[in-house]
Amino acid sequence: MQNTTQTRPETFLIWSDEIENGRIDVEYQRSYYKNAFIALTKSKFDIVNLGDIADIFQGVGKNETEDMGLTLLKVKNITTRGKIDYTETEFVKNVPQRKILGEGDIISPFIGEAVKLVKFAVFSNTKGKKFTVDNNIGVIRLAKDKAIPTYIAYYLMSDFGKKQIEQLIGGGGVPFLGSANAGKLKIILPPINIQKVITGIIEKGKEEINRLLEASQKILTSIDNFVLGELGIELEKEKEEITFEIENYDIEGRFDPFFYKPYLKRMAEQVKKQRNFLLGNAIDDMAGGATPKVTEDFYLDEGGVPFLRVQNITERGIDLSDVKFIKPEVHNTMLKRSQLKKSDLVFTITGRIGSVAVVPDNFYGNINQHSVRIHLKEKVNNTGILPEFIAAFFNTKIGRNLSFRYTTGGTRPALDYEALKSLTVPLPSVEKQKKIIAGVKTMYGKAKRLREEAENLITTTHEEVKNMIFPEKQSTFN
Repeated sequence: MQNTTQTRPETFLIWSDEIENGRIDVEYQRSYYKNAFIALTKSKFDIVNLGDIADIFQGVGKNETEDMGLTLLKVKNITTRGKIDYTETEFVKNVPQRKILGEGDIISPFIGEAVKLVKFAVFSNTKGKKFTVDNNIGVIRLAKDKAIPTYIAYYLMSDFGKKQIEQLIGGGGVPFLGSANAGKLKIILPPINIQKVITGIIEKGKEEINRLLEASQKILTSIDNFVLGELGIELEKEKEEITFEIENYDIEGRFDPFFYKPYLKRMAEQVKKQRNFLLGNAIDDMAGGATPKVTEDFYLDEGGVPFLRVQNITERGIDLSDVKFIKPEVHNTMLKRSQLKKSDLVFTITGRIGSVAVVPDNFYGNINQHSVRIHLKEKVNNTGILPEFIAAFFNTKIGRNLSFRYTTGGTRPALDYEALKSLTVPLPSVEKQKKIIAGVKTMYGKAKRLREEAENLITTTHEEVKNMIFPEKQSTFN
């Protein structure tokens, strides 16, 4: 479900002596942030301003002058996992001595949309080079006897820091944290030895969480090779093909270059070498969805009929984590034609084109205009066809690319009904289809369990750290 914490209507009153930092914008003064700060103060350790324990400044501007050559880091070099990517850097001259990065300096975006991502990374110069950052990045240089850089970086990327940064950069316009605002961030500051323990807990948790997530991703990326391998189709690595030519006898009634990319043609030829069928020959019934006007009384906040959008149609099936609802009477009248039935394929035709999910048993739902509902025949060319197999094929890289190959529309591509029907699908035996379905289900199951393990570990690590910072049974920052 969507997080509506910040969007629900509020009415509140503040007195003139409660105004902080000269900010009179409503968003800054919301009780949502005040309550977060109150929870923060319930820590059993001291709370200090970041500016009291650190020198904070922004990176080099255009007019800085001092003759030295350094490697320049930009916002793109700071990853969302709090690491520094050194692979794409620039070389600059004329940098003040103060702005050369030192071991343990914390860097973070201070200007622009990247500020909202709350990325803080600790600099460690293991390559022996000299580095600096550009003016969009802030540098936090801690007093070494006060705080451990990794503790402060983790703290600022946690809920403790995120809510404060969100409050400070509010007010519209280009998001801006800046040195002055960063100095106002409230830091829970345990003794150094406790900071080391907390950092150790987080590092150990992150290492295991990353291992689990990487293992999960490795399984997901292997699904294509499994499905295509069972079909006898080789997944080649795509090459950049900017210039190519075709003969006039190769033209298939289309003149857009993308359709004739050699890589796509080779993939299509591989599918056609297998026993195959045109999707249109296997369709018993097909209907597109529609989106009722949001200004009319067609929707419910919850408890209605799930109304699937593109983000709800995934290779893992129908995802209801962020779903909208329509009224049952809308489902049964104006959208009756696109009602979903057991074993229907839901095929996205605009946006993320070519994602396919199968409607499970006892599912009650409908679709918008960016998808179509397909009910398949039981057989094609005297061979049974299973919806889960069709979905498994189209959710591979080859399946998605061939779907996209047939799109039209220029800047807003779409897969029209006739193009959809002309897609070629491999037709293995029913036994082979069942083997592929079972294998894909098993692999998704393993990947899901690994992700759940990682999520549980995130929760337990978070709780362990909170228990060290707050008194037992004390309500904490959420």
